[in-house]
Amino acid sequence: MEFSKSLRLLLRIEIDFALKANAHCTLRHTALHLRQIALSSIPSKERESEMSMDEISNTEMEIMQVVWTQGNPSVRDIVEAVYSQHSQSLHTTVKSLLERLSKKGFVECDRSDHVHRFRALIARETFVQSQVSKLADSMYSGNIAPVLLSMVEKVRLSKKDRETIEEILAKLK
Repeated sequence: MEFSKSLRLLLRIEIDFALKANAHCTLRHTALHLRQIALSSIPSKERESEMSMDEISNTEMEIMQVVWTQGNPSVRDIVEAVYSQHSQSLHTTVKSLLERLSKKGFVECDRSDHVHRFRALIARETFVQSQVSKLADSMYSGNIAPVLLSMVEKVRLSKKDRETIEEILAKLK
């Protein structure tokens, strides 16, 4: 169990760093993918929630990233964050995707004001844990170690990042 917690923490730090660093789009997408994998590696018995996570598309994932980051964005905020521009067709597309995310239980809409605002119904960490668990269950009979080891082998950490992770792991002992 301690090994599992340590590796989860290590991955969460690395991925959060990449997401917060205003990284290049490709790096950001890689970090998002790693985050999804990291969450699915947590064994079912350790999950905080037994809620079923529907699959979401890459574009829906980008929308969720904006919702998690901005807190209560409007459709326009999301369109501009995802596409770096705004048009009626993009607005309509994002609105449709938000409706799908709402039906799946990921977001809810606050319609109390003229500008509708969206908020996440599921924490980013809970979603990631679900995705990592799903991967571990489907590929490694629920074992998290092979999932994490395969991810860690592909990630290049800076000396500072390694030192930070080592400090955190030392605290967990």
